[in-house]
Amino acid sequence: MYRCKKCNRMLPDDLFYRDKDGNIKSPCKDCHRKYRNEYRQRPEVKAQRKEYAKKYYIKNREKLKAYIKKYHKEHLERDRNYGIKYRREHPEVHREHKRKRKLKVKRLVEDFTKEEWQQKVDATNGFCVCGRRFSEVRPFVPTHDHTPPVSKVPVGFCYSLNDVTPLCGSCNSSKRDKEN
Repeated sequence: MYRCKKCNRMLPDDLFYRDKDGNIKSPCKDCHRKYRNEYRQRPEVKAQRKEYAKKYYIKNREKLKAYIKKYHKEHLERDRNYGIKYRREHPEVHREHKRKRKLKVKRLVEDFTKEEWQQKVDATNGFCVCGRRFSEVRPFVPTHDHTPPVSKVPVGFCYSLNDVTPLCGSCNSSKRDKEN
């Protein structure tokens, strides 16, 4: 048991840092962490650390790029498997991301909230216009049927809730051939 000189508590020796020779340092780990965090929050210290990081990056740019490339190469399979697993477990999140990405690339806007869309879906009682339940047809959730189609509208077009209809994935993808 040792006494911390900062907080004056008697603590076991494993709650103190040690120096190079193995001797116990005076402040306990809690006091040391608190001091270190307060010190790092000072504006002049933040600026010094930022400047040091900038110089270090410039000096070691190639080494850091090589490390990052090597890291990604070593963990590629793990990351790929994680992505596959996540998309399998959360298909609605993945589908929503793809839909929003497509709209963003084409610079289109949807002027309604998720809640408004959900109310419109709830009004269908879970049935598509073809008469099948959304849960029976892949992708098992209603898809957004945009009128006019996303592929035909000019850049900057804004879809309102009245321009979007909930359809099953089968109906939404099969009408593509009929539009031309």
